[in-house]
Amino acid sequence: MRAMKIWKNITLVSKIAACLILLSILLAQQAGTTYGQGNWSTPVPISPEGSFAWFPDVIADQYGKVHTVWAAGATGYDQVIYTYTEDGKKWQPPNDVFAMPWVGTNSAATRPALLIDENGYLNLSFVDLTTVYYSRSSLTKTLTANAWVPKQTMSGDQIAYYSRMAVDSNKKLHFVYTQSTPSEECALCYHLYYRQSANDGNTWSAPVDLMKGGSGAVKPQILIDRSDRVHVVWESGIGGGLGQLANPTSVSYSVSADSGKSWSSPENLSKNAAEMGKNIAIGLDRTGNVVVAWWALPANKIMYQVSNHDGRGWTAPIPISQVWGAAGVIRSNLDDYSFATDSEGYLHLVVVGALSEFQTSLNILNLVWDGSQWAKPDVAATFKGDVPEWPRVSISQGNQLNVVWFVRDEAHIWESDKGQYRVWYARGETGSKLIAPEPLPTAGSGITQSPSAPTQTAQPTRAATPLATSEPLTTTPRQVPQTEADFVPLLAIAILPSLLLIIGLAAFISNRRQ
Repeated sequence: MRAMKIWKNITLVSKIAACLILLSILLAQQAGTTYGQGNWSTPVPISPEGSFAWFPDVIADQYGKVHTVWAAGATGYDQVIYTYTEDGKKWQPPNDVFAMPWVGTNSAATRPALLIDENGYLNLSFVDLTTVYYSRSSLTKTLTANAWVPKQTMSGDQIAYYSRMAVDSNKKLHFVYTQSTPSEECALCYHLYYRQSANDGNTWSAPVDLMKGGSGAVKPQILIDRSDRVHVVWESGIGGGLGQLANPTSVSYSVSADSGKSWSSPENLSKNAAEMGKNIAIGLDRTGNVVVAWWALPANKIMYQVSNHDGRGWTAPIPISQVWGAAGVIRSNLDDYSFATDSEGYLHLVVVGALSEFQTSLNILNLVWDGSQWAKPDVAATFKGDVPEWPRVSISQGNQLNVVWFVRDEAHIWESDKGQYRVWYARGETGSKLIAPEPLPTAGSGITQSPSAPTQTAQPTRAATPLATSEPLTTTPRQVPQTEADFVPLLAIAILPSLLLIIGLAAFISNRRQ
């Protein structure tokens, strides 16, 4: 009987210990899941009701303005629509600063992209049915069409599509774009081309093909690091027309260590990590490391890789915990991700994704990288039925997250000719330092006029409605462990009270037995 009683006591203690250990583990995991989340404004549509709007871009200047463009269509014209805000609440009336006439009944998304340089210019690139163009405007005059210089042709005699820009510390502009490049290996593949300008975009170097072999490219992104190395990533596969590739796709990367004079051979960063790599973004973290993030299919995870060797070597792909891609709701070949760095070097990755594997709604998520690990996903907006796509982020005054995206209405998700798509905006705040706006400089000498563009024609539409999201956390920044090894210190701390309790209970039983 005495032995049985002792055994029952030991069993009870074991059960209590197991429960306490499980509770401690859960508490330990929870303790690492908060970051000073962004206090988000209510998401609002900023494109006019009755217009067709998609594929936006956003950029904030150091003078307090947040500039936004998007692709739009009015009868007979493909348009670049522009507007700005000074407070994240009141937007200037949008205006079509460029409009290209259709060829017959054929139209295309203009896919505009923005860049601000240190000379006080807002730089713009966009495409019509066949050609990529460049223009710019003084930051003091942006709203009217005649404030922009006449568009310059940047692509060659083949059909072109995507474009992005960056500026280095010497004020040199760097420009990449995709263009059809027929070859024996691939008759319908788009290659990635590079050009640069040292005189505010007035003249440009000859195009350089950055790709080898017969693959195609879509959705390029470009980054200049602290040493003026030029980093470029893109989605690689067969095709590239209308912004899409045939599966499988992969993550391609190239770097120039001499400011664009020569380039490394394209490298496949996703090799052996996923059947398909899509939605590739590139950013620079507070330690000066280059970070690449991308969507892995069929796993439906968002992966990241880090280079602390100036792009000459990369970590293996690792999934960001607590977040999934959009595949549980929709698989789009046209979506993309976006990075921005705040005043204290925290890197913000904005994606369309989900917080669980089986979620039936989609979130606009802000994922924060501190240079060593990721914070808990931060929800800016949630949509169910309607589908958000193409998020872009820019940081104003050091700590204000400005995020734009467009929404495909549920009734016409893949019917763009009938779609009632609108561009949305939300502003969040990070816990980083606020930087006061600088005085607006006098700039724009040499700005010439371009022809006025027609006004878009209104069409009936229905506004998408974001779901309510929970109030953001405002706790002290803490980070999320990402590997099994990262959990060891937390688990040790968490289990210690349980072990002490077990020892105490064992001692108590032993004394009773004596």
